[in-house]
Amino acid sequence: MSICKLFCHVDDFCQWLVARENAKLFGVTRKRGPAPRLSLSEAVTILIHFHQSHFRDFKAYYTQHVCEHTRSGFPTLVSYTRFVELMPSILAAMCLYQRVRHIVAGPDPTRAGTRRHHVHQAACPQR
Repeated sequence: MSICKLFCHVDDFCQWLVARENAKLFGVTRKRGPAPRLSLSEAVTILIHFHQSHFRDFKAYYTQHVCEHTRSGFPTLVSYTRFVELMPSILAAMCLYQRVRHIVAGPDPTRAGTRRHHVHQAACPQR
């Protein structure tokens, strides 16, 4: 899935989630301090896209791919350190999005019934 298509799905979900939370928390004051520059949907999109990418290290992904190649798609991009500070607040929304997406779309048929074992061939007995 392209990052633009992923962002559209995540943004629709995050708008629904924020509206639901605002309705539930009506009358409760918000935490002090400035609002984060990076929106929830942008941050969730970056995290999900990292998991779909070939990068093993989030810092390399963020600094080498996001900051250099997709900056135009995220005009209010924050520094790597600030993004890491935002991660705990993003995690719940990302997990909920993945869970809802799995329930609505169903399990991936290409992976159904398969188990992946990462065992070196030398460790497997030859028959």
